[in-house]
Amino acid sequence: MAVTLEAIRKVALALPEVTEEPHHHFGSFRVRGKIFATVPPGGELLHIFVSEQDREHALAMDPEFLEPLLWGGKVVGVRARLPVALKATVLDLVRKAYAHKSATVGRPTKQASPATAGAVRPGNASVYHRRCLALQRLPPRSGLTRTLGRTERAASPVMPSLETIESFIALVEDGQTMEAMVRFYAENASMQENEAPPRVGKTVLLKHEERALESVAHLKATCLRPVLVSGDFAVIRWVFEIQDKKGKTVRFEELAHQRWEGNLMVEEKFFYDPAQLK
Repeated sequence: MAVTLEAIRKVALALPEVTEEPHHHFGSFRVRGKIFATVPPGGELLHIFVSEQDREHALAMDPEFLEPLLWGGKVVGVRARLPVALKATVLDLVRKAYAHKSATVGRPTKQASPATAGAVRPGNASVYHRRCLALQRLPPRSGLTRTLGRTERAASPVMPSLETIESFIALVEDGQTMEAMVRFYAENASMQENEAPPRVGKTVLLKHEERALESVAHLKATCLRPVLVSGDFAVIRWVFEIQDKKGKTVRFEELAHQRWEGNLMVEEKFFYDPAQLK
């Protein structure tokens, strides 16, 4: 359950243009000088400056380890109690705070050389550009095919790119299931196992996954190709080798049927034989 400052630091400093600097008697993480998280003395709290929408959602979902962060009588973010916090939730909030502050702090435009035609002189151009964040994509692997079972909508924004699905698969195969969920699940994503009631909401899914992984000593995931993609749907065949902390090992195979909206997954349903888990 607990999240360490080392884990937070690793995630924060991996983001573009982030620095770690002192802020009075606090530590702070900044993007182009703008603070998006601070660390009070003691190392058991983290102040995260997310947007109002993300703040209210987080406080409603996780009041057991999140509380409003006040500054001058105004709520400006959330305070996370790290020893009892859900790691995936805190790291997700750090990324959201980074994106929020990165979008609000400007970058000065470069002045062109006077000798250049159409040179931009100070005061004539906008001083700041909004910064767009892009997920790092991995190059596609061989074996990923797009089926043509229905009319393709090549220009439709709801279709995931092949690179996105490959990036998702690569993270899971690398043992970074939680990171894959944080990066590629929509906030309103749902997950269903066979005909059981679906779990709804990214935060709910992350909590369930982290608690399930607490009993696992070793997990190896393998994607059996080809992966089938048609429009905004994808089907992945997974094989998992799972060893629990008591030493019991099972081999588990399933089909994951996914619906994507652009590069975020909104629905995932697993089909498997429960007898594999006995």
